[in-house]
Order: sequence, then C-alpha cells, then structure tokens
Amino acid sequence: MTLLEVENLKKHFAQNTGLLGELLGRTKTVQAVDGIDFSVDEGEALTLVGESGCGKSTAALAALDHIPRTAGTVRFDGRDIESYSRKRLRSEAQMMYQDQQRTLNPRIRIGDAIAEAIRHHGTAGDRTVDERVSELLSEVGISPGDANKYPSDFSGGRNSGFRWREASPSTRDSWSPTNPSRGWTSPCRRRY
Repeated sequence: MTLLEVENLKKHFAQNTGLLGELLGRTKTVQAVDGIDFSVDEGEALTLVGESGCGKSTAALAALDHIPRTAGTVRFDGRDIESYSRKRLRSEAQMMYQDQQRTLNPRIRIGDAIAEAIRHHGTAGDRTVDERVSELLSEVGISPGDANKYPSDFSGGRNSGFRWREASPSTRDSWSPTNPSRGWTSPCRRRY
C-alpha cells in the first residue's frame, strides 16, 4: 500500500530584488523544488540525495505541509494531504532530522520529553504514560530506568533513538529528508 505519494511537487521562493526592483515591479524567483514525483510504500524507506542546498529538506517540508507548496499533489495514506488537520497530520507523520542531538532539549529528561509527546497526541492507550515511556525506551534498546537521565548523559546514537521515539510515539510513519538513523546504536537499527 502506498503511504506517501507526491506528484509534480514544486516550491518556489520569491527573492528580494531590493527597493528599486520592487518599485519597478521586478521579481525574481528561486525554484527550490521544481516538479518532483516520488512515492513511498508502507514499510519502505526513501532517501533524497543531492548537494547541499539542492532542495531535499524543502521537498520534505512541502510534502508534509510544513511550508506551503507552489504546486503539486500530495496524498498520505490514500487521502489528499489537504484533508488532514494539522494536528492529525503531525500525529501520523513527522519530520526527523539528521542532527537529532540538537533537537533534544538539554534541560529536559529523556523520559519527560517522550511523555510530553505521548500526552500531546493522547497515545498512551490503556497504559499509563510512564508505562508507555518505558515500552518505547525498551524498543530502542534503552533501559526504562534511564528515563530520568538528560540527553548529555548518553551518546549521540542513543539520543537519535530517543528523538525518534519522541517524534513518533504513536505513529508508524516518519519522514526524513536526510538520514535519521545515522549514529543509531545497533539495537535501534535492528529494530527499525
């Protein structure tokens, strides 16, 4: 089953032409993404490869409606992405970045960060939030007793696993413009 389908995705940015250009009605457009197509089936992974600044992250942001598209159609789980509320879409698919270490708040314990996401999305189910945090930490090979530690207490690979679980405590789907598993510990890679 196709999970994410993108057709003719375009994202263009207006470039500042200065006061004179504005007065004369001159506009300049940067075509960051210009008509790409791709699809991702459930259980598959897709990697966008290209030079720095070529539009990989812009394509991901536009595909998941974090920034408006100039043109194109995006369907998620068979539905037009426009039909999803922002909250529903964020609970179904989330961005994950290559440098996940910088996305963790150094002042918040790992367990509290994951618990916050669970509470926000209401995904504890019939378990307590703490039970769900312990379950998710175990899934990435981390002892539930480590929930009270700070990101700085762990290696970068383990922090990547935490960030992944914080980003997707309820979702089967994650979208990454780069390589979210770079630096993951072996248990994380085997599991996901």
